Amino acid sequence: MPFDEGWIVKVDGEEVETKQALGCLLSFDVKPGNHIIEMKYIPRGLVIGSILSIIGIVILITIYIIERRRIKKLLNVE
Repeated sequence: MPFDEGWIVKVDGEEVETKQALGCLLSFDVKPGNHIIEMKYIPRGLVIGSILSIIGIVILITIYIIERRRIKKLLNVE
């Protein structure tokens, strides 16, 4: 797997430290034997990007509602 800071690796339910191997690959230490390995990847910027997207959607909905009310008010005045 390509190395990136976003990897979370658990061996038998315990999080282990990930390292870079050969300049580009993901590595981590595992003792000999059978293990359950869980790997989870969360890209950098995912949380901030999601928050900014939600804020943008809320702003667009707010502008839509305000404009719709303004247009309705203008049509009722005439």
